[in-house]
Amino acid sequence: MIDNNSFVLKYINKTKAAEQLIHFSTGLNIIYGESGVGKSELIKCIANNNIFDSDYYAIHVDKNNGDVQIVLQNPDLQIVSNSIKNELAFNFECNYNDSKYIQKELHNIIDSLFFDIDLDRHPVTLSGGEKELLNICTALSLRPKVILIDDALSFLSDRMKSQVISSFAKYDETVIMWFTSDNKDLQYSTDRFEITEKGFTDIESIPQSDFPANKIKTGLFNLNIRNLDFFYNSYEPIFNKLNKHIEKFRCLGITGENGSGKTTLAALLLNIEKPKSGSIDLALDNTDLEIGFLDQFPERLLGVMTILEFVEQLVASEKFNINDLPFIKNDLKSQGISWDEVCNKSSLELSWTTLRFILVCILANCKYDLLILDEPTFGMGQQQRINFRSYFIRYLAKKHLILISHDKLFLNSLCDSMINL
Repeated sequence: MIDNNSFVLKYINKTKAAEQLIHFSTGLNIIYGESGVGKSELIKCIANNNIFDSDYYAIHVDKNNGDVQIVLQNPDLQIVSNSIKNELAFNFECNYNDSKYIQKELHNIIDSLFFDIDLDRHPVTLSGGEKELLNICTALSLRPKVILIDDALSFLSDRMKSQVISSFAKYDETVIMWFTSDNKDLQYSTDRFEITEKGFTDIESIPQSDFPANKIKTGLFNLNIRNLDFFYNSYEPIFNKLNKHIEKFRCLGITGENGSGKTTLAALLLNIEKPKSGSIDLALDNTDLEIGFLDQFPERLLGVMTILEFVEQLVASEKFNINDLPFIKNDLKSQGISWDEVCNKSSLELSWTTLRFILVCILANCKYDLLILDEPTFGMGQQQRINFRSYFIRYLAKKHLILISHDKLFLNSLCDSMINL
């Protein structure tokens, strides 16, 4: 239910047979919850005037007048146009605005875009964070009464996230509900709640996010980057005479601002892209390397296959021994995931967090000398990151990792070397 000053949910506690009205005021409201508690499903219910029902509680959504915008967790699912300019204009065109109005609004939204870029550039060439920024701009441009953000700031650096949140102040008549799995995000508003399997509670103090100290043994990998130049087509250079030299790392962290080239550096390491000039060499005792890679959009690795079909493909390519399948099953069980329940599912049937857990466990048991993981903790709550970190510590006893992430606390707790782009 929307009124002039708030968005209201009717929360029914089944165990206490009690009802409560939860008010989300105009401005930024943060709803924190571990992955898997139902944040995305609740967002769909709010947008569609449905009832969210769990074993413990139910939430009734009254008529919301349809003036609700959603920013999805996966930015790829929201981008429809072949250029950034067309994407910015798309919402206005869908509302049957005339061309003069669209051009006027386009100038306003371009001025408020959070990054400088060629507007004729195809959105597919953007980084995950830049795609998030684009989707946030298009949602805000219509000035809806309610914006629902589904973990859609997690690809952003701390600096960029602060800049986006500061911009929310201009939308003082909009109820902004930011659903997040990262408890560090609670610092950005005093209107904050936690959603668990038993419903909503107010959050008064922000929980700690520290990880215990850890020491890993000396690694065997060396990385040498010499005078590296790289750009896409005619766009601004991503790397200009980049030089880095790192010896004997076991776990290398790569971090930096949005658009700084973190994912591009991974593509260069994997020989998916080639330097325009200069060189990049990754070496393990001068031997041929077997490198596994998990994209920041994990469904790209799986494609249309099920989990089991993906494992069978790895067996056929001699990257995985089927006799080692019990190790994967045990790894997943340690993360609360049943192999029998997920093995015949595709990426569309699994949450991003669950899909990441599964694919990392599979790749970790393959014949790879090194894994490169792009934003592996995206969408994970604090306890899930703790569990994932423990798994990586066990993995690093024998193998090597490169982790690309904005989650600096996580990187600092694991990595023996860092690159800040």
